[in-house]
This record gives sequence, C-alpha cells and structure tokens, in this order.
Amino acid sequence: MQDKDVLRRFLFDDLAIRGEWLNLTESWQAAKQNHNYPSAITQQLGEALAAATLLSATIKFDGNLILQAQGDGPLKSLVAQSSNDRNIRGWARYEDNFKTDGFSSLLGSGRMVLTIEPNKGEPYQGIVPLVGDKISDAVESYFTQSEQLKTRLWIFANEEQVGGLFIQELPSDNKAESEENWTRIEALAQTVTADELLSLSCETLLHRLFNDETVRLF
Repeated sequence: MQDKDVLRRFLFDDLAIRGEWLNLTESWQAAKQNHNYPSAITQQLGEALAAATLLSATIKFDGNLILQAQGDGPLKSLVAQSSNDRNIRGWARYEDNFKTDGFSSLLGSGRMVLTIEPNKGEPYQGIVPLVGDKISDAVESYFTQSEQLKTRLWIFANEEQVGGLFIQELPSDNKAESEENWTRIEALAQTVTADELLSLSCETLLHRLFNDETVRLF
C-alpha cells in the first residue's frame, strides 16, 4: 500500500549517496484548498511544494525553508515553504488568460531564490538563474552552482497527490569510485516513472529501482 503524506530518508550502504522519497496527498489537498488556480499553475505549485519539502529534509535547522521562482512570463511568482517539521504551504501569482503551460513557458526568464529562515540567527539566501523545463531542473542547478553537490530530483504531480524522489552525492575521498557509483545510481533512478512514484510504496519503489544495491531506509 502506498504511504501517504510521508517523507522517508535512505542511504546506500558503502556508497557516498543519500536519498529521500516523498508523498503528499491530504497535505497537497489542504495546501491548495483555498486557491482556485488553473490546472497548469496547480501542477507547478505541487512540484514546488515537493521540492521545498525534500530540500528541507537535507539540512538541520529550526525554522522555514522557502523556495521561490520569479520570472517575466505569465507565472510571475511561485512560492513553496516547508518548516523543519514539514509544515508546508504554497501560493502563486500569475496573469489571467494566459495561453501556455510548462515550467519554462510559464515563468520565462528569471531566477530561483532559496531562503532558509532560522528561528534564531540570520537568514541565508541563495540565488540562481531559472534553467530547464521543470522546477527540479532549477533545484539541481542550484546545488551544482552553489553547493557543488551532484543532485538529482524527480517530481510528478496530479490533482490527487505529488510524489518525489531525491538523490545526492556525499563527500568522498575516493573521487573515481564515487563518480562510478554515482553514474550507476543515477542511471537506475532515471528509470522511475510517474506511475511508479505516485502508486508504489517507498519500499517497493526502492527495491524495484535499486534491487542490486544495499539500501538502508529510515
């Protein structure tokens, strides 16, 4: 049975790679219940909420992580927020009567801003240009440019739920071996489909993708 409204962390034993699996169901419905967005905007909001939630689990902090995409297209601003205990919310600002869809077409040229607002201390903010055809492409670009960490993210959203899969390379002393391991795990993860991510349990999906690997699931 599919896990609902759950984020699971996992590690590949003996590999310098970590990952996360996410499902938003009732939380997704609650996040959008006060908005009457067009379906194209709703799709982008769901993916942004998943991205923010996955990212909030990669760091230790008390406060909020805010993911904001701003552009010159009909979708002017897309905002998703996740607290350290995974309370989520999101919203969008857009022009009426737009005639396009898709992340890059809706947002056009712009930037992605990632802000961490701790309950104590000063906020941290990273800014990168918007790239790619999905919010996940922009997030991957952020980690490549700002954190120098190889990161891949797959997100699928529909009206009922949102699913996400995240993998990230960890620091390693053996760069050649680490590169080989990353290439293999990335290729396996790349085969994930929307149907698998939205219908399978975390255990079943990880076994299907990585059945020859030793995966420790938390």
